[in-house]
Amino acid sequence: MTISNAASTQGQPVTRRNVVLAAFVGALVLYLIDWINLAPGTPRQFLNSTDDMVRMVMVRDWLNGQSWFDPMLHRLGFEPGTVMHWSRLIDAPIGILVVIGNFFSAGNGERFAAMVWPFILFVIALTGMLSAVRRVTGTNNLVPTLIVGGYGIASWSSYYAGVIDHHNAQTALAIWLIVFILPSGKPLRDFTYAGIIIAIMLAVGIESLPLAIAGGLAIIVRLIAQGEALYEPVRRFGLTLAISIAVLFVALIGPQYYDKTYCDSLSLFHLMCAGIGGLSLYVILHPRLRERLPSPALTAPAIAGIVVVGLASYYFPTCLANPVSSIDPLLQHFWLDSIIEAQNVFQIFKNDPLLLIYLNALPTIAIGTIVWQLAKGQYCLINVLLLLFILVATATTLFQMRGVQQSASIAGLILSIATTRFSAGLGKDRPLLALGALIICCNFTWRVAVAGGMAYFNIEPGAMTKTPSLDKKNICRTADDLATLSALEPGFIAAANGLGAWLLFNTKHQVLSGPYHRNEAGNIASIKLMTGTEAEAHEIVKKASITIYAACPQFVDERQILEEVPNGFLSQLLAGKTPPWLEPITSTMDKPLKLWRVLD
Repeated sequence: MTISNAASTQGQPVTRRNVVLAAFVGALVLYLIDWINLAPGTPRQFLNSTDDMVRMVMVRDWLNGQSWFDPMLHRLGFEPGTVMHWSRLIDAPIGILVVIGNFFSAGNGERFAAMVWPFILFVIALTGMLSAVRRVTGTNNLVPTLIVGGYGIASWSSYYAGVIDHHNAQTALAIWLIVFILPSGKPLRDFTYAGIIIAIMLAVGIESLPLAIAGGLAIIVRLIAQGEALYEPVRRFGLTLAISIAVLFVALIGPQYYDKTYCDSLSLFHLMCAGIGGLSLYVILHPRLRERLPSPALTAPAIAGIVVVGLASYYFPTCLANPVSSIDPLLQHFWLDSIIEAQNVFQIFKNDPLLLIYLNALPTIAIGTIVWQLAKGQYCLINVLLLLFILVATATTLFQMRGVQQSASIAGLILSIATTRFSAGLGKDRPLLALGALIICCNFTWRVAVAGGMAYFNIEPGAMTKTPSLDKKNICRTADDLATLSALEPGFIAAANGLGAWLLFNTKHQVLSGPYHRNEAGNIASIKLMTGTEAEAHEIVKKASITIYAACPQFVDERQILEEVPNGFLSQLLAGKTPPWLEPITSTMDKPLKLWRVLD
């Protein structure tokens, strides 16, 4: 059945205005559900994670006068600070919302931005999902998408209040990329938008790279399948991608960084590969050139791909390597191995095996649904395109759990299409079967199933599925702890890696370490300070000009060190062996967060 035939059998599709309205209402309902589900007496956190806090610090610094072209977090690590890998493309709208919020309620701009920005992205993402389902099915039944897709987007809390890191923006962009790659009657327009979106995805962050590549491959699949009719749209895609990445490079990167190569953020690497790759497609598919090529739909993308891979291999080989292979073993052991979102499938299976069910249930059902339809010869081109995206997203999740935000959302999109078709067909005669399909395809079902199964079999939640108590969640990060630090003259603090973001956000101090890989020197120094001898710790403190030392023995980072290095400096200090170059701040000695002044 063609798209036009599907539309005629279902009546006139809903208007774009109604799609946006439905997305707004659906996002608002899921927002309210999130608030209602809060445990009684549990306060809503202002920002949800360390990344959210540091993102707001970056926005705050920019609004306070730091240059648009200066990506440095000056209060993190050794002088002059740490060059962050985050994009001003995300800082800009958050900053605008902060200004708007402060205009209406002075001092509350950051809270306003933290509430509104993720909701805006939620509406954008859900609008894209509804648009994709409408494009494929031609139906005006939005309910399956709001139930299956809406919860698929929201299931990992990436669009709830306080989530302002870049992952939710990346997911919204990925959904809209799929919208414009799915077949329609306007490929020239759609591929132009696809080129712009891929460039923005690359500018936002490295996490988007797999799906950006999937988008390029999907366009090539359409070119191979549809041939001559797509030559000019694909040329337009290549040209738009090249122009867009160049414009974003100039708009976001300062001249002092033009010749720098960063694999994890927009840099010369992305400009050269995306720009030359896009231009290669544009040139090779020119009518006078493609007529000289055998099977231009195959050979033109192959030549462009060889050019890009050759360029990357020769000039940027480190960007093609495993991104975690260069991490110092000390950081790997005392930091990265405990970061949940960086866990791979084998680590998750070892630490929290039941989480694998929740992580992979919907992607597995989505892949199975597509394979079943392909076996029956249904919607072949559309299904091949969707299969490409879900396989890439799922593979990314198996490599690092952080990819689940995108894999769950794409699975939600695929299953929204499937349940919408099912409701329009067999579901009319067998409504209970249609309802069952909705239930099975809704991520909430699997969330409840995993929680219920663990309770029924009396399985203790693992590190990733258990919910920490409020006391443990906020250990050493309460208002009282941070107030003591804030009252001190701004200085340079050495503290556990995981506390860095909290200290940056809540105080004016500089911090030695934080959970960001670009601050490798500061993070290694922090670990060596805690695990080394008293003399080694003193040398590190003197070299860095540390003015305050902070210890939190109940914090997860320090518990590991206390258990594994019982004779290290941290263990000796907490045992009461205070060296002469430290002076205890007595008011903090009976509190979770203990502070010492550095005397020399």
